[in-house]
Amino acid sequence: MDQEARLRDRREELGFGAKWVGGWRFTSGGEFAAAPELWLKRDSAGLVIDVKRIVVKDSDFSTNRELWTSSGVIWTEDVRDITGHALIPTEVAALYNLRSRKGSETIIEARGWRVFLTQLTIRLYTTYCPFGDLKQYIGWYNDNFPNDEDPAFDDLDDEAFNEVVRDFHRTRDQIAREWLPEPFLWHVFESLVIAGLLMERGELDPGPISFWEQILHLDYKCSNVFLDLPSHERYTGYPMPRLGDFGLCTIKKINDPRKAEDYVVGNGTRGNRPAEQMHHLYGKQRKPRMMDSRTNIWGVGIVLWSLIGLEEGDHRVQFDSKDDECDGDPERLKEPTFRPRASEHYSAELLELISACTRYEQKDRPDFADLLKQIKHFTCPNSSSDRAPGLRGAAADDPDWLNEVNRVEKPPEKWKLGFAIAPNDPPAGFKNVPEVVTLASSDETGSEGDIEEDDPFSLAPPTGELTGDVIVEAANEENGENEERVEKKSAKKAKSMKKVEHAAAGPASPQKTGFKRKSRVVEEDNEYDEDDENAERQAVKPTKKKPQRKKRR
Repeated sequence: MDQEARLRDRREELGFGAKWVGGWRFTSGGEFAAAPELWLKRDSAGLVIDVKRIVVKDSDFSTNRELWTSSGVIWTEDVRDITGHALIPTEVAALYNLRSRKGSETIIEARGWRVFLTQLTIRLYTTYCPFGDLKQYIGWYNDNFPNDEDPAFDDLDDEAFNEVVRDFHRTRDQIAREWLPEPFLWHVFESLVIAGLLMERGELDPGPISFWEQILHLDYKCSNVFLDLPSHERYTGYPMPRLGDFGLCTIKKINDPRKAEDYVVGNGTRGNRPAEQMHHLYGKQRKPRMMDSRTNIWGVGIVLWSLIGLEEGDHRVQFDSKDDECDGDPERLKEPTFRPRASEHYSAELLELISACTRYEQKDRPDFADLLKQIKHFTCPNSSSDRAPGLRGAAADDPDWLNEVNRVEKPPEKWKLGFAIAPNDPPAGFKNVPEVVTLASSDETGSEGDIEEDDPFSLAPPTGELTGDVIVEAANEENGENEERVEKKSAKKAKSMKKVEHAAAGPASPQKTGFKRKSRVVEEDNEYDEDDENAERQAVKPTKKKPQRKKRR
């Protein structure tokens, strides 16, 4: 199928009108989510006209039917249904609850959603942030950490390579780096605190609204904070940080009967999770503690810590690792701590506030309302306490934004209004519309309207269609339909593994045995799922399994 035909079919499946072009994948996907696609709306002259550029994300749970049927995890009660039986995806519920509230410009906006029951897939439409995410600013760590793919390390044995890693950690503070400007960090801090306050009580003003269910994000990290067009109200020279990817979030119901151990824990990214989110690693050493709004506080703190430490999360925290070395750093900490050079570049006020957020005990962390007050105090223009010298209220054309100590390098905005784009050719750096399996429209639980109508529920299933029984039934049907496929795949994998075992029984090359570089594989999970390609490769060279340091998400 040619590019034009794929574009037409994909556009029809997604419910877009003829003015929309795209399908370009611009980043990798997650455990269940496929790589998101970008779509743009054009006018008759081929110019981008929709300021709300759309990202489409499909989350496929066909490989984990147990998770699909778990109420309180993937699904939560649909408040639109007065019977109390209808369900809605938790991520969707969280984003729609937060949508259009004062301060919600700090959170990714949902534009629509669909559910495909037979494929066990949830589709989410959100706004696109043209300046990427915060992870682009913390590449220093990955750029300098010893890479086992570097040919310079090929001849090193296990202990010698580990010594290189240890030497990196001993001398890392001496390595040159470009520090982010402090005013930008205050801007990110305030934006995430506003988002956290909304998740805690539904509004910024004192006193919660009459009915609000607290939202816990549970996946804070730099790569989940996106950068949108600047605000017109504060820090107008910097992109607006917006918290996104609520795929792991949970909603705490009023009078929730669940206990601490009933909540799903352990999700997220190593080094970016508080202790109460990791109690399953402790066994009987620590009684599970109920996660609450201060769990989000810790998440905000670790994002700011990462922007200062220039690595995504503190891998020294001892409660978030099953091994003793983690990334090879011998130092083990109870809570994230700034390395010495950070205090030379940032104010004590900023560092102390961030450190308060990442305290081990929840009770020792500040609350969002108090944090917001302190942040505003330390960034108040024309005051002696201002640590963002006048930039919080500076105009967009203020020359101070171009000052070397204040400037933040950002990629040029892509696809501005009035930008001309061809319907079939992807922009630079994007892949063409992929050949993907079309999700049959007959399988949708409702797809009324079109995304061109800015109706929040125009693409949502009608109220009451999604119930626990319907969701479980879909999982069972999917299981039956794919049983033969699963059996064939298992048989093929077993056959491949036999080849590996047979090859491994042969004589080993003496110069390639005995190397098991723990520091190189330490971030991988204990479970190793070999696909057919890897199995075939090992069958050829059974004694050589070159460890690879897993890239952080």
